[in-house]
Amino acid sequence: MSEDRARAEVYARSGGIDEIFGHGQATDFSHRWAKGQLGVWRPANGLHLTRQTHEWLERNRNLARLGGWHVRSGAVLQEIPVWLANPWPAWWLIDDLTTPHVLIYCDDQPVRPHLPFESNADYAAFLQSESLKIA
Repeated sequence: MSEDRARAEVYARSGGIDEIFGHGQATDFSHRWAKGQLGVWRPANGLHLTRQTHEWLERNRNLARLGGWHVRSGAVLQEIPVWLANPWPAWWLIDDLTTPHVLIYCDDQPVRPHLPFESNADYAAFLQSESLKIA
C-alpha cells in the first residue's frame, strides 16, 4: 500500500481527532511497528495522534506496548489489540486485509494503562466512565 493511501485511511478513521485520547487535533501519523524497523505503510500500522501523544510514545516505547501503540518488529499487526478512544474507548483489532479496513472490538482485554502525562484526575474520570458503561 502506498504511504498516501495508508495516511488517508488512518486520517479518515480518526476524523482528525487523537485516536488514543479521543480529543485534541491529530497532526501526526504514528507507526505502531516503527518505520525505522521497516514498519509498513498500512492502516493497521498507523495511528493518528497529536504531536504530544506521538512524542510521548516515541520516548516510552516499552510503556506504549502496553496499549498496543507500539509493537515489536515482525509482529502480525492484525492480531495485536490496540487501545483506541473511537468509535468508543476500547481495545480493537485493526483488520486492514480488507478494503476498506475495519475495526474489530475486543471485549476481553484490560482497561488501558494510565499514561504518565495524563493527570490522575483525568485517568480517574476515564475509569469512572468505563464503570458506568459496564454497570
